[in-house]
Amino acid sequence: MKFLSYFLVYLIFISSGLIAKSPFDSTKDLPVAHQGRFRSLDAAARLWLHDIYHRQELKQKDLTSFRASDPSALELLWKMHFLEHFPWDHSPLFWIHYADVKSILGFDKGKNRFSFDELSYSLFEDKETNLNVMKCLLTYEFAKHHEPLDSDSHAKVELSTLSPGLWLSLQEDHLHVASTSKSPPWNFLYPGFIITKNASNDLEKLTKRDKQSAEEILSLLTSMNGYAKNTTYSSIEAEVESTLRQLEKNGMSSSDIAKTLERQFPLIERLKQAGTTLKMLPARFSSSEWLSLKALKVKVYDPQQQRLVLSENFTSFDDETFQLLRNSYFALEASIKYFYSNGNKQVDVQELEQQIRQFAEIIKEGYKNLAGLSYIKSGDKKLTYPSFWRLKAETLYHRLPLIKIAIGLYIIALSLFFASNTLQISSLNRWGLTALTAGFAIHTAILILRCYVLQRPPVSNMFETVVYVPWIALLIGFFFHFISSSRLVIAASCLASVSLLIILELTQTDSRLENVQAVLDSQYWLIVHVLMVVGSYGAFAVSGILGHFYLLHFINKGMKSSEFIAKAILHTLYIGVALLIPGTILGGVWAAESWGRFWDWDPKESWAFISACIYVVVIHAYTFQRIGDFGLAIGAIFGLMAISFTWYGVNYILGTGMHSYGFGRGGENYYFLYLLSESAFLATLACWRLAAFLQAKKALKRIRQ
Repeated sequence: MKFLSYFLVYLIFISSGLIAKSPFDSTKDLPVAHQGRFRSLDAAARLWLHDIYHRQELKQKDLTSFRASDPSALELLWKMHFLEHFPWDHSPLFWIHYADVKSILGFDKGKNRFSFDELSYSLFEDKETNLNVMKCLLTYEFAKHHEPLDSDSHAKVELSTLSPGLWLSLQEDHLHVASTSKSPPWNFLYPGFIITKNASNDLEKLTKRDKQSAEEILSLLTSMNGYAKNTTYSSIEAEVESTLRQLEKNGMSSSDIAKTLERQFPLIERLKQAGTTLKMLPARFSSSEWLSLKALKVKVYDPQQQRLVLSENFTSFDDETFQLLRNSYFALEASIKYFYSNGNKQVDVQELEQQIRQFAEIIKEGYKNLAGLSYIKSGDKKLTYPSFWRLKAETLYHRLPLIKIAIGLYIIALSLFFASNTLQISSLNRWGLTALTAGFAIHTAILILRCYVLQRPPVSNMFETVVYVPWIALLIGFFFHFISSSRLVIAASCLASVSLLIILELTQTDSRLENVQAVLDSQYWLIVHVLMVVGSYGAFAVSGILGHFYLLHFINKGMKSSEFIAKAILHTLYIGVALLIPGTILGGVWAAESWGRFWDWDPKESWAFISACIYVVVIHAYTFQRIGDFGLAIGAIFGLMAISFTWYGVNYILGTGMHSYGFGRGGENYYFLYLLSESAFLATLACWRLAAFLQAKKALKRIRQ
């Protein structure tokens, strides 16, 4: 037990080391609007960095190029906000996944991250790479907007989603540019430029790699645009000042100047466009609209003073708090610019931290009157601003490596169970159970934190289900251990859980905390339908692992010693079917309520039906003695392959149907490897069984002779 205690202390020590202290740490729990949800600033910073850099913190080897002593995404975001993006234009910030995209851009395929300057040159300045990008992107976009056309068809389409005025024309099987914009990245295109001479073939036979490449290029353009928009505020305000000088030169009266400027540059629009990051100011004109801190610098024309002055309070904060906040913001901006421009040496770090804390306290004071209040109501549903405790919980969830800790404890538990069985030392089994219980507690904390932060059951996306399913598997394992004191089922549950969580880490499935999609916005049905169906996957995972245990045990020791495993398989199948079939039927009731039909053979519905049929057939065949324990174990494994396709394959491979909210991509190679290995295992076992049967038949024949 001492070893386990030391290990837990070590984990806590490692976790505390991961929570690095930066000058901006006092702002980590402040509320901010980011990607459609109000969340803690630390969480928003991590998601912002992950979207472009593919990590939630800077890599140690990149710290020098980012001029950073701390890998914190929070600190980098604050620095970019105040210092603009230019100091980091040479830093390897933008992550590119696909080798085809790197090839199109002329980049080294051995690298994954590239700077803004490198991307700008390839996308906007180098004619050769720019046109390569255009051919990939425009072919994909044109194919998305049109049905397959005959080679003699004519079509002309504006790709306004890419750029207003960008028209493509299809004539005599040639796809060419009809008109375009002169601004980057379209500046090298010209009317008559041929994108492809074999449109009927190229449009209809776009490969998955072509689509992935085009989508990544689109994502890069979007990310770069958002990155560069740190300077949008300056350009708009410069245009306002230029227009003001021109109006004054024309002799226009001050009242007319104010009206003209407001008409050409509406204040509300300028506030909205002030910045794309650090949206921490709740707008007075809209309860769901929050504005960037850069909006504090927006000026309006005062006819009495005949000059531009800072705008009045446009937030939901009271006037006194707003003025304190603005003054603190300007003082903080001056200190940060001086601090970082002088090599972090000319200003006392403690003094800077004190200014940041004061700014954070003002934000918190202003937010007190909003925390917990609803900002959108529709019928009996409403969205509320998060409380301070929910913001702290979200920060904690992102900062602590809870899944890694749970995996570590589960691996220790499995190792101790194996050692106890091999060495026949009962105390190792107790230690293993303690480690497993500790891991399960942390696993439970992950689900509780997600439930608390999101105010809903944690089963609305692939990441959440892959966390929930192993938790259910372990719950079943503890139940069987409680009623029978057997290590077998709990070991199978632990193995199923650790396998799924390791796959979750390897595939880097999107783990962000997001609001549930509208189609799933029902606490009742999420609990009744989704928890039941997804929970059944946990039971089937345990039965599948037990099926492997049985077959391996049967090969080594024969049938009699495997009877207990067969009973455990049967009981876990009972649990799974008892959850799957009622859950599927209730899903039909929800579909009738939401979509107006109970059943329509949607791919998800169809595969749920197929999986249920497989398990029902296996259970009935075993009950009526059409198959034995061996066949039951085979059925559990085969059923697990079917249910895995219902769970993962429909959403990530087929990607069609009404259940589009669960669609995604990634991890296909791991899944195909799983199917291949299982098929090979079952095929090998079938051959072994057939050989044993033929050998026994020959032996019986010799005896009769």
